[in-house]
Amino acid sequence: MINPNINKEIASLWHKHFDKYESGKTPVSEEEFGKIKAPMFYDKPKQGGILFVGMNPSFTPKANNILKKEYPEEIKNPSEYYLWNNTKNNEEKINRMIEIEKKWLEKYPSYFKPMIEITNSIELKNKYFQHIDLFIYRETNQPNFIEKIYIKGELNEFGKDQMEIFDKVLNSLSPEVIVVANAKASKIFKQEYKMDDKMNKSTGFYFKGEIPIFFSGMLSGRRALDIHSRERLIWHIKKSISP
Repeated sequence: MINPNINKEIASLWHKHFDKYESGKTPVSEEEFGKIKAPMFYDKPKQGGILFVGMNPSFTPKANNILKKEYPEEIKNPSEYYLWNNTKNNEEKINRMIEIEKKWLEKYPSYFKPMIEITNSIELKNKYFQHIDLFIYRETNQPNFIEKIYIKGELNEFGKDQMEIFDKVLNSLSPEVIVVANAKASKIFKQEYKMDDKMNKSTGFYFKGEIPIFFSGMLSGRRALDIHSRERLIWHIKKSISP
């Protein structure tokens, strides 16, 4: 399996929560249970560069149509192809899904275009970017997703289990700088890492260890940062890595 230390743990988490429905324990309704998608799995980690952090992977109709077009023999029905019940215990398929994600980034980089532009604007030791999500559950509607990981303003067991994996993924990357590019993800990141009052007053940076962190709204889509806010973000990132 690609990146086995992380991906075997991700698979184990889905086995724990989605192999058997248990009323009151499974994080989705019984009706939704059979429609659960396989989680996001991760490629081999790179060291350094800039890391962009999102909330969770989506699964949109547009993406479905592109997948059917690009892989007409292999993926006739993306919704069925990505079902957890059609994926679990199949390491070869998990590896294939990771390869598809890589090709997606290369061929359809529209979502990642602002990240590419920001990366190209900054003098990094390793001039590339990586993207991961706080959570690995595929859901396009964020309010629906939040219901599955939160209870009374705190992460539930399902949410905490995913955050533990996120922390391991993050520690495996050692980026030069981190940008959390989602307002809700920024709030959760601050909450879980107890960073609400940890901003350096002289620089305006937050830090995780020695890594500067910037909390931001989305970089693309309808609620994306305006061009002037993005310019300020780039300026601020440059300040954090200049000698």
